[in-house]
Amino acid sequence: MTQVNQVATEATADVGQSSLKSELLYGLNDKPPVGEAIFVALQHVLAAFVGIITPPIIICNSLGLSPVDTSYIISMSLFASGLCSFIQCRKFGPVGSGLLSLQGTSFAFLGPILGVGAFALQGGRTPQEALALIFGVCFFGSAIEIILSRFLHLMNRIITPVVSGTVVMIIGLGLIRTGIISLAGGAAALARNDGSFGSMQNLALGGGVLIAVVVLTMSRNRFLRMGAIALPSRLVM
Repeated sequence: MTQVNQVATEATADVGQSSLKSELLYGLNDKPPVGEAIFVALQHVLAAFVGIITPPIIICNSLGLSPVDTSYIISMSLFASGLCSFIQCRKFGPVGSGLLSLQGTSFAFLGPILGVGAFALQGGRTPQEALALIFGVCFFGSAIEIILSRFLHLMNRIITPVVSGTVVMIIGLGLIRTGIISLAGGAAALARNDGSFGSMQNLALGGGVLIAVVVLTMSRNRFLRMGAIALPSRLVM
């Protein structure tokens, strides 16, 4: 019994030390105050806003849709993102993860979607008909993902933490190119046409924002750490 108690005490001490070393302000099941939750939620929305509306803008421009149709598609993208994010966060039975999982359009789907739209336009269809075809393909394609998600637990022996961790790391490394392009002037083609891509003004502005984010993230003030993304962006604006 003495050895068991000693092992339990050491395990408790290890857990306590690991919790003290953690830099997280709140754990998975913690409930932040309403004011802090609203502030972080607003920052999250602002950070994700561009990523949510950019794919529909690219798709609508490639199809040649009118500004009215484009604005409608953008509004529906934001609505669907909010609704799906709510379902993911709340977890309704087997639906949802119960985690803060913001739902949005992945840029990985842009290539196939634009290809379907171009194929439809070349076949003599109107932009609205091409968009309807895209929606139909995405609808039936999503059913495949829903069905396969029910069998992911059978892939645990193949998709080990090493495999999934490597994939996540590759995704992060792949986003470096996007970040560098944005830091150097945003849309590369447009910036290169007017000669502003890679200018010292853009590099200084992007570098200053990057340094501000890092400094605020390392701050001991919890509000500065939570606002490490929103505050530098607000100063730039």
